[in-house]
Amino acid sequence: MVKELSYDFPAKHGVLRMEEDNACDMNGCIALFRRIDPAVETIQTIAGEVDDTAYRLVGKGWVATAPSRG
Repeated sequence: MVKELSYDFPAKHGVLRMEEDNACDMNGCIALFRRIDPAVETIQTIAGEVDDTAYRLVGKGWVATAPSRG
């Protein structure tokens, strides 16, 4: 369940806020932000108030990074 979506055009960075304990489909999330701006470079997902996965464009491919849970 999506709560909020935001995009910073100068930074080429998107944020997707979801309900607590939700997860999103990486390819679907990237496709959504690429429709907003084909030049998107980073995306952060947040579940509830907790950082979830970060996606970053590296070359021509996307890399997913899980948050550190220290």
